[in-house]
Amino acid sequence: MLTLWQEGRELPFLHIVNADGSEPEMCGNGLRCVVHYLALGGEMAPEVETPAGRLRGEPTGPGRPARRSAALDSRDA
Repeated sequence: MLTLWQEGRELPFLHIVNADGSEPEMCGNGLRCVVHYLALGGEMAPEVETPAGRLRGEPTGPGRPARRSAALDSRDA
């Protein structure tokens, strides 16, 4: 399950819960879904916070999956 919220945060926070109840720091497929969702809302280079740090995705165009950029250190922002 993916949840995304931004209330009181600079960036949306992506929280992931697996079917077994475990909570991974990051999920590549989940991030691609979130990047697509945010791109539909007009974000050109969606960036989200995760337990693994800030991650930026790049929508690659209609019918193509999004790519994940390297994790960003919040001090670099």
